[in-house]
Amino acid sequence: MSRLFGTDGIRGLVGKELTPALAHAVGRALGLLLGEQGRPAPTVLIGHDTRASCRGLVAALTAGLSSVGTAVTLLGVLPTPAVSHLVLSRGADAGVVVSASHNPAEYNGIKIFGRDGTKLSDVGEERIEALLGDEGLAAAPISIATPTDPTGAEEYLAALAATVDTPLVPLRLAVDCANGAAVATAPRLLARLGLAPLWLGAAPDGTNINKECGSTSLSRLSATVLEHRLDLGIAFDGDADRCLLIDERGATVDGDAILCMCALDRHRRGLAGSRAVVGTVMSNLGLSRRLEREGIAFHAAPVGDRFVAETMKRVGATLGGEPSGHVIFSDVAATGDGLLTALSVLSLLTRSGTPLSVLAAELARYPAATADLPLTPAAREALATDGELSALRERAAALLGTHGRLLIRPSGTEPRLRVLVEADNQALLESTLSLLTKEAERILEKY
Repeated sequence: MSRLFGTDGIRGLVGKELTPALAHAVGRALGLLLGEQGRPAPTVLIGHDTRASCRGLVAALTAGLSSVGTAVTLLGVLPTPAVSHLVLSRGADAGVVVSASHNPAEYNGIKIFGRDGTKLSDVGEERIEALLGDEGLAAAPISIATPTDPTGAEEYLAALAATVDTPLVPLRLAVDCANGAAVATAPRLLARLGLAPLWLGAAPDGTNINKECGSTSLSRLSATVLEHRLDLGIAFDGDADRCLLIDERGATVDGDAILCMCALDRHRRGLAGSRAVVGTVMSNLGLSRRLEREGIAFHAAPVGDRFVAETMKRVGATLGGEPSGHVIFSDVAATGDGLLTALSVLSLLTRSGTPLSVLAAELARYPAATADLPLTPAAREALATDGELSALRERAAALLGTHGRLLIRPSGTEPRLRVLVEADNQALLESTLSLLTKEAERILEKY
């Protein structure tokens, strides 16, 4: 059986790759894992985003957990980082979020946090997968009352608001909630801080999450910023663990630029852990070179926020993230948090009095281009050992020399092969990407 967990939990098409039966089995396996870890009467918190499929999957997870004696508290619609925060603040044994993040409504997923508020380790994921098939350990369903706790959002919002140590200037902004979990928290948080944004993507109906809105579709937010002459736009993804920005000129400010401006600001203020920053192998070359000129060490982790968090801990960094806008401030939160990222940028704008476009220009990025190629399960399995693909990588790397870099990797959340090329001149960039995509398509046809 292929590995169930990807770079960010379990994810798939509802009713096909992700079913209530699988959710029940995962809940049961998680409960068994907690029992193996010696947790007496373990408690698990469950939150979810706004997809119509969440209710059935949450019910199945709850039944699976209850069947092995695990107590469950339902938190309702909440951002993924809110569940992480509440696991820590309430001393729960684990947290589960039913969400497919930035994917369309027909997808859903299961993200699991340990008692430290971070994503489950490889060892934990592998043990859950092993327990899924261990029917010999099955127990009869146990009738356990499943309380719903509506106070989680307020507790989380109070913690976020406490990170803002000076009043924010009354910036003019628009916020796109992606018709997702941010709807439950962002309006209340920004109102508490004295801001009155224009709201987009704030009317979820169970099917419109991430649909032409949010961090994966920024055109409407950009147009709104320009039309109303706003200072910035903020966009979350479906479960609000990511944040991307639009500057006052309508240009996108991605995770690399957010990392750069926040890293420089934290370093100049002498904050603990600010002498190192963690990105990923997808981070633009310009980021590492800009930070290193400032005396900040840059470390590239594998793609996935869990790997970013692990690398941050290893190198002693308190800031890390991905180009997608998943940014971790580990001195404040255990996982990436879109709302916290937005507050950090709003605080920086207040302190500096500088337009967002100027702050984002601190990052002089290398020209980059990407391509996504369809990837069958058979091709995914063969990638690591395909000699033709290895030779293609070497040939393209030789073409780039010291003038750029390339990356070829399977997506952890979609059936796609990601191809990335960066170079210091456009002609070299285009010729290298053309070679890679044409030859990779030919190689993949074998499978």
